[in-house]
Amino acid sequence: EEGRWHYSKKIGEAKRLGIKYLKKAEKIERSYNCLMAIGDAYFDLKKYKAAIKYYSKANNFSNNYISFYNLGVCYYKRKKYFEASNFFKQALDNFGNVPTGVPTISKGKIFISYAFSVYQFDRNKFIKIVQQISPKELEGYELDEFTLWYLSNDFDHAIDILPKMFEHWSVDTDVMAMVFDV
Repeated sequence: EEGRWHYSKKIGEAKRLGIKYLKKAEKIERSYNCLMAIGDAYFDLKKYKAAIKYYSKANNFSNNYISFYNLGVCYYKRKKYFEASNFFKQALDNFGNVPTGVPTISKGKIFISYAFSVYQFDRNKFIKIVQQISPKELEGYELDEFTLWYLSNDFDHAIDILPKMFEHWSVDTDVMAMVFDV
């Protein structure tokens, strides 16, 4: 136990040191990648407010779906679901617009994040969003797709997902409770 605590403490120290050096780099060359890296470091430290600041600055350099998505995740982590949903929607609207060399995020993952954020504050809008799902975009996200259909009370669609879900996932007790509830 003490070893894990010591290791975790060292990781945290390394991340804080990394932020210090990234901020120095920002003063030399203020770029999208540098600002995103600082935002990522703050995100890893669970300092979402600081991460939002840097993801927003990065977004001023390159108005792309990655920075919108990251902003959405930060707001979601801060339980600001309405704001999160707005950024996830912007990520969907700007999907595909990304600088060269920047890692990408699947449209399905963004769609799922958008739906779950809306679920937190507007169930009717959530149901409409889920009904717009393109099964092709959700390939590989069977458990999330099942959960979306289940939460929207569309049990027929949820049941249709089960064979694909069982092919790819080992299912835990909570999921089995939802399945048997259907």
